[in-house]
Amino acid sequence: MVNFCAMACFSLLSPFYPKEAANKGVTQTVTGLVFGSFEFTIFLTSPIYGNFITKIGSKFMFISGIGVCGVCTILFGFLDTVPDETTFVVLCFLTRGIEALGASAYITASFAIISHAYPKHVSTVIGILETFSGVGMMVGPAIGSALYVAGGFGMPFYVLGGVLIACGMLCPLVMPKIEDKKQTLSKSIFYLLRSPLCVVICFITVCGTFGLGFLEPVLADRLEELNLSTILIGIMFLINSATYALGAPIWGWIGDTKGILKSLIIFGNISTGFGYMLLGPAPFLTFYPFEVWSQILALVLLGVLCGAAIIPTYNALFEGAVKQLGMDDDFETHGLISGLYNSCWSLGAFIGPMAAGALVQEFEFAWSCTACGGLFIFAGLVVLVYAILERYTLLCPIKPQKTGYEKIIDETLCESAQV
Repeated sequence: MVNFCAMACFSLLSPFYPKEAANKGVTQTVTGLVFGSFEFTIFLTSPIYGNFITKIGSKFMFISGIGVCGVCTILFGFLDTVPDETTFVVLCFLTRGIEALGASAYITASFAIISHAYPKHVSTVIGILETFSGVGMMVGPAIGSALYVAGGFGMPFYVLGGVLIACGMLCPLVMPKIEDKKQTLSKSIFYLLRSPLCVVICFITVCGTFGLGFLEPVLADRLEELNLSTILIGIMFLINSATYALGAPIWGWIGDTKGILKSLIIFGNISTGFGYMLLGPAPFLTFYPFEVWSQILALVLLGVLCGAAIIPTYNALFEGAVKQLGMDDDFETHGLISGLYNSCWSLGAFIGPMAAGALVQEFEFAWSCTACGGLFIFAGLVVLVYAILERYTLLCPIKPQKTGYEKIIDETLCESAQV
């Protein structure tokens, strides 16, 4: 419920805010930075929240983060009354930045809570949350547009911000007690980066969310070359988001029940890479046409397959922390992992749209999608190489039953692999 309402709040301003900002003399670059600063703030602050989640309390962090998001959403609705351009821009950055602090808090806490509450079904639950986040992102712009037409600039923010605050007020009543005793952390979030698997999965997570945001600023212009109406272009975006939202819980269930996290990530990344090349289509795929049906097929494949690349990554991070670093399966570990995971997620979401705009401007859409597809294929191959090295005991963990020369050899191999 919270994910749905929050994502609707975060995305509701995209249809009308750029026009309102332009009317006040704000450039497109500054408008883009207002949007991008949200993810960048989450990237910077999530590790901090992850470090202090057991000291602050996960439930308090979750509920207070929701409240901050709701209040800032309502405050944003008053900004159209600011006549001065400079003051308007400053207040937009300030309000959006504080809202991102709240989002970072509640998202980091939510990952830690669900991984602690559902230890055997983490990927499945994350997949379900991604479904509701995706639906919220899909309907947010539509709800925002309708309320904007009905009541002006402030109405969408007042209504959805109020709904989000109501969700936050319900949470203490319906959430069970969470065993996250207040304590000072014994390890920093950077301790996780001592695990080779955690480093690899961080890279995979950044690549995955890079791809999720890659099409946002450039796909509409590309589809206009097919003479599609604005409504049909919106439906094409919906196809990609809907298939991702529907497929996410399935990939999560497969990852939890079949125990094939790395294989799933490898398959997801490599197949998603080929999906991007079909979307271009890549200049060397001369047999694949640029038509409406081919674009629909590519968007469906991307939506379905990208979930396989991203959804199992949290569980893989947990595996690296527990099996390679010997960390305990407790709330401290889950808090550190959720902070790192959320930070990597937001970094990719921040870089993706900016890189897409720059690449398309320089190399056109087809080659840009080919480059994005190549990044996914490279990411899949990185995990494949890691899995091969791990299979032949060239990576940690060191098996505790070994002693003497066998242990020395394993320690040497482990240190060499890490280097």
